[in-house]
Amino acid sequence: MRDARLEALELFIAKFLRYGVLIAGAVIFVGWMSQINFHRNVFEEFHVYQHMSLGDTLSFLWLQQSYGLLLAYVGLILLISLPLLRVVMTAGLFLIEKDYLMAICALLVLGGLALSIALGFEI
Repeated sequence: MRDARLEALELFIAKFLRYGVLIAGAVIFVGWMSQINFHRNVFEEFHVYQHMSLGDTLSFLWLQQSYGLLLAYVGLILLISLPLLRVVMTAGLFLIEKDYLMAICALLVLGGLALSIALGFEI
């Protein structure tokens, strides 16, 4: 009985990740496709590189009402958050199973992921 419940939880996590990737990919795709304009050179904006933080980029896109690119960023954020959610759900699964050593390991992995994301982004 316990194995069936564990298998059902693992199957839920697997389906959650599968549908999460599909939804995030669809959101990114819709955001990109909404930016298509065949009447101008799309690479013209990238002629000169401008270093901007993520927060500044999102604020700029909001002020420019570039909702398609904002939607693509939302999809990217969803895609990046999936591994974090996977580790959180796995830690919860270990806590439900009372496997505290593995839960601590999963929380350490979560801390490492959070730290790497925090060090990688300039917000």
